[in-house]
Amino acid sequence: MARILPDEPLGLTAPEALKTYRLCRELPDGWIVWQNLSSSGAERPVFWIVREADWSSLLLGVSEVAASRAQGPELFDASAESFGEAERAWASACRESYAELPVALAILFPNVPQGLLDGQNLSVMAGGRELCRPKGFEPWVASLMGPPSDPATIQKIRERFCPETVIPPEHTARPRVAETVVPELLTYRQEELLKTDLDISPEGRRTAGQFGLLLINGVAGSGKSLILLHRALLLQRFFPKHRILVLTCNKPLQVELRRRFARLGGRENGVEWLTFHGFCLKHWPNQEPPAIIERVRARAALERQLGGFARERLERRHLEEEFTWIFEQGFPDRDSYVKAVRKGRGFRSGEALRERLWQAACAYREELSLAGLSDWSLLGLRLRDLWALEGATPPAYDAVLVDEAQFFAPTWFDVIRRILSPTGHLFLVADPTQGFLQRGASWKSQGLQVHGHSRRLERSHRTTRQILEAAWKFWHARTRAEDPDIVVPRTEGMAEGEAPRLARFESARDELAWVVREATEFVAKGGDPRHLLLLHEDWAAVQELVEQLRERLDGRAVEAREASEGAVRVCSLNAATGLESPVVFVSGTAQLFGREGALLSDPEERETAAQETTRKLYMAFTRAGQRLVVTHVGVPPKSLLAAFG
Repeated sequence: MARILPDEPLGLTAPEALKTYRLCRELPDGWIVWQNLSSSGAERPVFWIVREADWSSLLLGVSEVAASRAQGPELFDASAESFGEAERAWASACRESYAELPVALAILFPNVPQGLLDGQNLSVMAGGRELCRPKGFEPWVASLMGPPSDPATIQKIRERFCPETVIPPEHTARPRVAETVVPELLTYRQEELLKTDLDISPEGRRTAGQFGLLLINGVAGSGKSLILLHRALLLQRFFPKHRILVLTCNKPLQVELRRRFARLGGRENGVEWLTFHGFCLKHWPNQEPPAIIERVRARAALERQLGGFARERLERRHLEEEFTWIFEQGFPDRDSYVKAVRKGRGFRSGEALRERLWQAACAYREELSLAGLSDWSLLGLRLRDLWALEGATPPAYDAVLVDEAQFFAPTWFDVIRRILSPTGHLFLVADPTQGFLQRGASWKSQGLQVHGHSRRLERSHRTTRQILEAAWKFWHARTRAEDPDIVVPRTEGMAEGEAPRLARFESARDELAWVVREATEFVAKGGDPRHLLLLHEDWAAVQELVEQLRERLDGRAVEAREASEGAVRVCSLNAATGLESPVVFVSGTAQLFGREGALLSDPEERETAAQETTRKLYMAFTRAGQRLVVTHVGVPPKSLLAAFG
């Protein structure tokens, strides 16, 4: 059976086009068929058929004309268009558009007998209704294929026939070949995933079954966000009346995706771009959303709860992390929490301690609620519970697309399930390496049954082999068991580049000053400020970098969560997920490793801190497309030296 893109007939309503789609699907293995998804019109073919054995191809149009039209105009129908006029215009437009390319043309007339077509002057090969059976269709198509070609030429045809696969130059951080004739395109695998289960119409969803789900697990730089962006664009084009929501885990990524969507030609209306927390605040039911508690006040509230755990020597951060886990897991009662697997939670706790922690979390939540406040970890749980009340009417969406889904908590997915229409579609892209990281989490633990609904992307197209191999070497050296959700990158055939650099300093002040000088020099030598991304573990250092660079670069430096063109972006490691840039500096690494060494009392806590460091730095390293510089104060740990030294 042929591969056909998309895998369902998207937007085809005429029975003639649907019949042809099914005939194309029945072509044997070794054939690829594309349905045209660009603007409709007489100048556009409907299907593009390629035979992989010799890369020959055929543009196949479909006519809806009735057999009676081929017999001549009716007696009083003098104004009728002559038979074949529209088809001749289509063929003429195709010859002009594909003039220099080796592709054949033909038109199928599913309603017209071949005998009536043979007597017409159509200026293009035409097939009649006798061919609309698999046994007749395949040999007819095979006899019409154009001359043998090559993959590079096929890419040129694909650019014209599938403009939805073209990647604007600024949307990729990998090295570009300036003199190339063909623009950057989605890979065939990326396009296949882009167009899988794409039909969110009521008819299409009934065909696919209730509540569609598609998960793309991919390595860093495999094009997951690109697929999501192009998918949102196609959904908006084909389903302009449907409600589509794109959710992210942080503001910088949301800003970046929205900017790129506009660059692709996407319209503002019809697609909402929000962080999950922003969505909760925007759609809070029947009342003003709670104010988010200030950091200082939250610490004071946590300190009040901490007094009951002096014997266990727990610190405020332990309570904060445990409360966040309790709220985001959405445990319905104390027993569920007490019995839950706590692998990777950072400290051991028996049943008695867990009961007290549960009571403290409930008291903390009650204190905030009485004050009309919430913290970020409570928003999803509170919204879910409010929507569970009688009479609640959550907004309904036909499709929800989630980027960096590995960071979404179970209560977040509970909210998403409530807002999907009964036949809605959930599209997730994720890199579990950056999120789950041996902490006992999995898609199943998130409440998602992804078996049979997930696909993998193992190749990175963002970065160079040298950068990805260094990042993976660092990650793999610091983890033990293999997680089935983790996608191991394939590096053969990747773009080559310079080895990533590790720069060492005596003090944090020297480190910061050197990064500022390097960034300033990069721009002074003609580097594009947009191609530079500076990441730092410490939020105060992020602020200082922005201030110093604005002084030296005439204001051309911003925090990544701000929408700005032509500026160096600076971001904390916590908010860098999903970003990318040709040149990336990663600083503040000593602070991360220092936390591991400081936690000497509990082996589980040390392991948890090490895993968090590994996740953050692997994510940060793989933001780079062409050049990666890592800075460290003091003596680097062996794992960092082995990967980058």
